[in-house]
Amino acid sequence: MYLKPNMGLVALIFECLLVGAFMQFSSFAGELYIKKPFRATIYGWLSYENSYSKKTVIMGNTSYVSPKNAILSSKWKQDSRVFTRIGFKIFNPLTKTKANITLDSWPQNFNLMLAFVRQDLGDGFYVTVGKDWSLVEEHTFSSYCFLPFPAGFQGSKRFAQVKLSKEIFYGNMVFKPSISLEYRPNKNGVVIGKNINQKDSAAIADSGINSSRTDIPAIALNLSITFRENPIKVGKVYMFAELEPIYLYFDNKEHKENPYTLGCGLDFSFPFGLTVASEYIHTLGMSGVSGIEGNNLKTFSYLYKNGDFIKRESNAYNIEGKFRLSKGLAFAGGFDFVYFKNKGSSNSFFLKSEAKHVKTTFLMLKMNTTKVTKLFIEFRKIETKYAVSLGKFYDSTGNQIWAGYRYYF
Repeated sequence: MYLKPNMGLVALIFECLLVGAFMQFSSFAGELYIKKPFRATIYGWLSYENSYSKKTVIMGNTSYVSPKNAILSSKWKQDSRVFTRIGFKIFNPLTKTKANITLDSWPQNFNLMLAFVRQDLGDGFYVTVGKDWSLVEEHTFSSYCFLPFPAGFQGSKRFAQVKLSKEIFYGNMVFKPSISLEYRPNKNGVVIGKNINQKDSAAIADSGINSSRTDIPAIALNLSITFRENPIKVGKVYMFAELEPIYLYFDNKEHKENPYTLGCGLDFSFPFGLTVASEYIHTLGMSGVSGIEGNNLKTFSYLYKNGDFIKRESNAYNIEGKFRLSKGLAFAGGFDFVYFKNKGSSNSFFLKSEAKHVKTTFLMLKMNTTKVTKLFIEFRKIETKYAVSLGKFYDSTGNQIWAGYRYYF
C-alpha cells in the first residue's frame, strides 16, 4: 500500500504544531508535557507486511475459487502493505478525565480509529463517551498478530457509544460489569444487501431485504472477572451480550426484528510461558459479527426469497495458545471456526457466494528484534464452504504465508 498525501491531515498536523508551540510543549522519552495539570502521551507504530497467498487475497480470511478457475487460482500470489498508526492520550489528574484520539492509515488514509473521553465518577464507576471498543467480543491471540483476524474472531470492533463501567475489587479478583448504547453500522452488524462480483462489480446475489437505518442503536452488556497476582494478571473469564432492535423492509412493508449476540470466553496464563485463550459466540440475525472479510463472500443475516423469510444463526468457537520461549521469542497457534445455519428452515438454502462455514488454522513465530521492533512469520490454512448456486456448495482451501516487521514508538 502506498500512502497518498492527505491535505486535510497535513493541515490538522500543522494546526496541532501551532497550538503546541503556544502551549509550550516539552518532550522527553515519548511523552508530551503540557501546562499543568494536563499530561499527554503519543504512541503508535509503523508496519510493513508481505504475503504469499493461494486461493485467497491479501487481507482475506476466506478462501474462494470457482471450479472453472481452480487451475489458475492454484498459483501463489504476492502482495504487501505499509501502514501506520498514531495515537494521543491526554489525562487531567485534577478532574480524573482521560481522552484518546487514534488514527490509522489502513484501509484508508488515516481513518479515525478511537476518539473518546472517559470520566471517573468515583467509587469505581466511570463513563466513556465517543468512539471506543465494543463490549461484544474480546481479543484473542489472533488479534496479537499483525494480520486480519480469522473469521469469527476478528477482535472487538470500535463504535460510537455511551458506556458505563464499574470496577469492583475483591481479594485478588476484579469484577467489571459494563453497559453501553452502541451505534452499529449495517455492515458491522446486520449484513444485508448484495454479494458483488470482483471483476465487473455486478450483483451475483441479493438478500431481498433493505433497512432504512445507516447506524443502528444496540444495547450491549459485558461482565469480566480478572484474577491477579499483583501486579500480574494471571487470568480472565468474561461474557457478553448485545441486542439490536431493527426494522427490515421486504414484501412491501416494514418488519421488526431483534437480532442478538451472546458470547463467553477465557484467557489464562500458566507456568513456563504458556497462555491459552478460548471463546464461543452465538448470533441470531447478526452474521456481520462473524467478521468475514475479503473475496466479497458475505453471509446475510436475513433473506427474503420466493415468499420465504429466513433468519440466519451462527456459532463460532476457537482455541488458541501462545508459548513464550524467552522474553523476546514466542510461538502462537490455534484453530478458529464459524458455522452458519438457517433457523427453522432448510440449511441448503444459501444464495450464490454465501459462506456456510470457515475454518482457520494458524501457526506464528514472533520475535522482538530490539526493544521497539518486532518481526513475525505466520502460516495460515483457510477452509471455506460456500454456495455456488442455490443449495449447491463448493469447498475451497487457501493458504497464506505472512512476514512482517513493526516499529513501535
